[in-house]
Amino acid sequence: MDRLTIFWMLMAATVALFLWGLVVNVSIYRAGRRRAPAEAPPDGLGARRVLGALLADGLFHRALFRESKWRWAAHTLFSIGFLLLFALSTFTGFFEEILHRGFGVATPFVLAVVDKDTPIMALLNEVLGLPLVVGLVAILVRRYALRPAQLRTEADDTWVLALLGVGLLTGYPLEAVRFLAEGTAPAAGSISFIGYPLAQALRPLALPWEAWHFALFFVHVLPFMALLVYMPYSKFFHVLVGPIVATVNALRRGEAAR
Repeated sequence: MDRLTIFWMLMAATVALFLWGLVVNVSIYRAGRRRAPAEAPPDGLGARRVLGALLADGLFHRALFRESKWRWAAHTLFSIGFLLLFALSTFTGFFEEILHRGFGVATPFVLAVVDKDTPIMALLNEVLGLPLVVGLVAILVRRYALRPAQLRTEADDTWVLALLGVGLLTGYPLEAVRFLAEGTAPAAGSISFIGYPLAQALRPLALPWEAWHFALFFVHVLPFMALLVYMPYSKFFHVLVGPIVATVNALRRGEAAR
């Protein structure tokens, strides 16, 4: 069975378990809301106010910026990087698995998106990984090295950060091993300013790169799958719902138009 077939079988099970977790979370939330007094929605909700709250509070965390510049930088780098890389992965996955493999579409644009070494795709993948890595390192430093007295680190935090660390820190090595397994030419790989130099450094090892690529691919993706399954039950769930909650709270406070 080839690598991508195994991946999509695992991904289907992962998404099903994630959606089940969402159902459980929503049912608990709805039960709590039925017992709580109803809140009136804020008056005068227009598209401008909602968009302003989404950008200022949901995505760029204005309240957190006022509280702590260090926490704001770490959180924003990580969350924005996560959302952008997730969007890019979803976009390229649709083009590769649905349009190209599923329906046989082979227009120049589809082929350019499917090819990981197209300059724009290579650059996007290379650049969007950096905020995630930098944000994760900042979070680890704050939580484990410069920990404020009021910050509590629980087992849930450690497990989530460990899964993220393995998944993120294997991204560039996986790219490097792919270059070696596919014999990527310098002209095509040079855009990848981290992955390709790393591939050149690894080349003298002369390992069976195809087998290493297969194994490292799953070392890279399995932590993210485990995290997706665990997300509805963990603190990491706020990465998904935090922007929505922050937007709603800002609208209720009437800050969106400021």
